[in-house]
Amino acid sequence: MRAAAPKFDEQNKSDSGTQTAALLTRVLLVQSKLAESKISADRASALAQHTSDLNSHFAAAIATALVMAAERRAPDAIRGLETVRLDASRRGFVWWDLESRLHLGEIELRSGKLVAARTRLEQLQSDAHRKGFLLIARKAATALGQSPFIEERGTRR
Repeated sequence: MRAAAPKFDEQNKSDSGTQTAALLTRVLLVQSKLAESKISADRASALAQHTSDLNSHFAAAIATALVMAAERRAPDAIRGLETVRLDASRRGFVWWDLESRLHLGEIELRSGKLVAARTRLEQLQSDAHRKGFLLIARKAATALGQSPFIEERGTRR
């Protein structure tokens, strides 16, 4: 992945470069490489300014917010994710709306906002399941501490 991002830069493919840098940010966060993830998120944000692709803008904004959350800047992360949520919802980008809501709920959980987090994640689980975004529904269930294998009728497999 690290090798791919500069290639996209060289070829002036800002949308692909943005999404690659955003994905690399997430990978580095999972590996607890905060400084490197911040550099990658900054790269994604810079590249996003050179494209009109909204998917790239949303990916960069979420990557930046996740870095902020990892830096213990929850209020900043929440503001960034709320902006993505509102814009994605308004423009009909269902995946980004749901994804931002998932991260909002996770950050609220880690910040001790348990009632808000539970409410958000339960609604997200329902909405994602109803719209066919089962991976996000499972992630919301997992964040809530539920079994992610819930059938439509509400019974567990």
